[in-house]
Amino acid sequence: MRYIELQGGPREIGRRHGAAFAEDIRKYFEFYCARARKTRVSPLIRTYLEERFPEVAEEIEGIGEGAGLSYEQMLAYNHFNVIAGCTPIFFSHSDVGPLLAQNLDCEREELDAAVVRNVIPDKGNAYLGVSFVGTVWVGNWINQEGVARAAVSAHHHPYRTDDGTSMAIIDRVAAQYASSLDEAFEIYRSQRCVGKVGVFLMADADGHAFMMEGNADQRWRMDVTGEFAFTTGLFTSGKVEAQDEPDYLRPKYARKETIDRLYRNGQIEFTLDGMKRLLAHHAEDPGSVCRHNRSQGQTTQSGRIMVPAYRKMYITEGPPCTAVFEEFELKSDWGSD
Repeated sequence: MRYIELQGGPREIGRRHGAAFAEDIRKYFEFYCARARKTRVSPLIRTYLEERFPEVAEEIEGIGEGAGLSYEQMLAYNHFNVIAGCTPIFFSHSDVGPLLAQNLDCEREELDAAVVRNVIPDKGNAYLGVSFVGTVWVGNWINQEGVARAAVSAHHHPYRTDDGTSMAIIDRVAAQYASSLDEAFEIYRSQRCVGKVGVFLMADADGHAFMMEGNADQRWRMDVTGEFAFTTGLFTSGKVEAQDEPDYLRPKYARKETIDRLYRNGQIEFTLDGMKRLLAHHAEDPGSVCRHNRSQGQTTQSGRIMVPAYRKMYITEGPPCTAVFEEFELKSDWGSD
């Protein structure tokens, strides 16, 4: 999997990112944006981003400069509608402290586009994240304060299509500037979100965690009080209206039943290896946690585990039942080992 270490101001970080993967970025811009004829964002989206998050806008412009694409093209690429993920899972304790994990259910092209970025910005926290090359997104992430995030796609109603920004960009701001779970929620809480919000599970190095769900304009927080929590992307707060999509929701309910049964029967081991086995668990479709062998639709392409106490991530490039978990450790300065 691609990996890069970046340090400096937003434009410098962006230029180095863009130059390092210029050919790939142009390829995936063509795949996700040009083919769909979505090569511009509206003036309202651009204004919202530049007024609320000017440093992020500057980094996006820097990526374009490095990759040979215009600022307008890079804005479009950083706003295409995706929240990639499946089944965030939290252990409050294990042999390596709290764990936060999830699988990535997607098309193969989404895994092929991934890059792990270790970023030390001039301001805020260093962070380690994995998401689409050429974006400022962080996907699954952990920062130097031990705050970590996982999320799953969920379809709320109604959607906002203008006058806001992508949740993936709001997420990046949280990775850089949140020094605690409370600070992370304040960043997420009231931003206007274009496209999907998803259901988030966030944790810290002390074993605290919360679930977050929301709609286009507001987020709600539900604190985790036990040793174990997970979400398959079903709204449970009573605050969010879900779209009426029985076929989309059926596997979410089936996966929830599988994990509930494993926990109830004492079949989940609270260790790092136990989390790996849970991500790799197979059951009768559509209830599998690992769904790499589905005959159609999105399949499990990767497993990700975050270890907040050690600022580490373990990532597979392939299904977690067959691929090896590769270790990545956050560096908060280049003098660290």
